[in-house]
Amino acid sequence: MGLAVNALVGLMQLIGFYPPINGWYCGLGRGYSTLSAYLVVGILTASFYFREIEEKRMRFFFIFLMLFYFFHLIILKGRSGYVTFVLLSPLIVYNLFRRRNILKILLVSVLLVSMMLLSPIVRNRISESVDQLKYQMNADQKSAWGKEYTARHERFYLLFGAVHIFKDHPFFGVGTGGYGTVLKQRNPPDDPLMAHPHNDILYMAVSYGLVGVAAFFWLFGEIIKNAFAQRNNLPGFFVLSSTLVILVSGLFNAQILDAGMAFFLAVVVGLQQGFRQFNGS
Repeated sequence: MGLAVNALVGLMQLIGFYPPINGWYCGLGRGYSTLSAYLVVGILTASFYFREIEEKRMRFFFIFLMLFYFFHLIILKGRSGYVTFVLLSPLIVYNLFRRRNILKILLVSVLLVSMMLLSPIVRNRISESVDQLKYQMNADQKSAWGKEYTARHERFYLLFGAVHIFKDHPFFGVGTGGYGTVLKQRNPPDDPLMAHPHNDILYMAVSYGLVGVAAFFWLFGEIIKNAFAQRNNLPGFFVLSSTLVILVSGLFNAQILDAGMAFFLAVVVGLQQGFRQFNGS
C-alpha cells in the first residue's frame, strides 16, 4: 500500500497537482532507480495474490494494483526498471493465466512490453539510448565506448574503467571504495570522481576480484535455490521475485550500494528463516 500511495502522489505530480522532484514524478521519494525496482517487485507480488485468490472482487483489486504500479513505472525515467520489467514479465503473465503455455506467455509478455511504449517518457528514454549507441558507433574509436569521459555518455566511461581495473587486479580487486580512486588515477585529472560502475557484478569484481564475484553469485544462487523450492507460497515467491529484481536491476545500477536496496536485500535474506527447510516445520 505504500507503493500505491506513492504512485498516487506520482500521478498528482504528472497532472500538476503536486510539484515534481527534480523534474521526476517519483512521488514522495527523491529518485527513480530504487523505486523502479520496488514497483516491479510490487507488480510481481500482486500477480501472485491474483493467482492464489479466488474471490472476484479481490482479484480486480490486485489487477488494479498491478496496473497502477505499471503506470507509475512508465512515468519514471528509470531505464533499468523498464528492462527489469521486460525480462521478468513472463513470470507476471504466468501468474495471470496459471498455465505453462509458453507461446501464450510470450505473446502476452510482448503485449505488456508494447504497452510501455504508450508512455512518451519511455519512448524518450529509449530514443536517448538509441542515440547514445549511434554516437558511440560513429565516434572516433580512440575515444568511443568510454575511453574518454563525456557527461552524456558517462555509463560507458564507468563500465570501460571497471573492466580495465578488474583486468589489472583480477584476484582480490582494489578494495572497498577503491574503484573511484583507481579510476581517477587512470584518467585525466579533470575527470570527475566516480564512486561505482553502475553494475553490481562489476563493482564486486573491481572491489574484491574473483573472490568477490564468487561470493556474490554464491549468495544470490543460494537465495534463488531456497526460494524456488518455496515458490508456491507467498514468502517463497516474494523472496524469489525480490531477489530476481535486485539481481537483474543490479546489472544497470549499483543496487547493493544503495541504502534502501541493501536494507531490502537484508530483509529478503532474513525471510528465508520462515521457509520449511529452516524452521523445522
